[in-house]
Amino acid sequence: MSTETIVILGTDYAEPTLAVCNYLVERFPECTIVYEQRESRKDFLCRRIKKLGLLTVVGQVAFQTIAVPLLKKLSARRIGQIRAEFGLRSTPMAGHVLSSVNSQQAIDLVKTLNPACIVLAGTRILSKEFLQSFHCPIINIHAGITPLYRGVHGAYWAIVEKRPELCGVTVHRVDAGIDTGQVLAQEVLKPCPDDNFVTYPWLQLGLEVRLLEKLLPDVIEGRVTPMEPFTSESKLRTHPTIWGYSWHRFVNGAK
Repeated sequence: MSTETIVILGTDYAEPTLAVCNYLVERFPECTIVYEQRESRKDFLCRRIKKLGLLTVVGQVAFQTIAVPLLKKLSARRIGQIRAEFGLRSTPMAGHVLSSVNSQQAIDLVKTLNPACIVLAGTRILSKEFLQSFHCPIINIHAGITPLYRGVHGAYWAIVEKRPELCGVTVHRVDAGIDTGQVLAQEVLKPCPDDNFVTYPWLQLGLEVRLLEKLLPDVIEGRVTPMEPFTSESKLRTHPTIWGYSWHRFVNGAK
């Protein structure tokens, strides 16, 4: 494989980002990491309210602040098992820290690195300016089967909708849409009875990094051909509300 730089873009201090960085750097030492700082909670909530409405966002915040911490506590052992199985470590790693991957400073920095490939490991949606600034492959790992489970929590929504054959992950090229780029690989996961909303993402992350490990050499050498996705249906997903999650868990059995 080419020894040119692989640039990983992620979020500072985010465990999933660090897990991807640790996994890839161990296997591809030529990686360079660029972190963006988290968006302020105020800006995030204002943007969400404008898009989804106040009631929905209140329900989502309640779910994230009440249900998710409890699920994480109850599922700590299972999460540890998954991380050990896939070798997912969140050891802090040095990298460039910038306000946003879409800032001019970030674009200029990545240009100086002359990447052979850019890998997204949890960032804001890339701007048109960023995308137009680079000709190398820009690859995203996505926790869902696209285009039906675009957005967030693809495994959970597939289980809610009783479509286990579409509970999985996607590696795709990045374009101007939200998880709409050409699909390079997809894989279905099979959760066990102990899995739930907070363990699905770790299962997905394990599959994603293994797919990346296989794909990156061919992506850089231009040997990867896009594949037909498992489904052509398309829908953008968002976070569940606390009442929506409660309904699906206690009525439909979707954990």
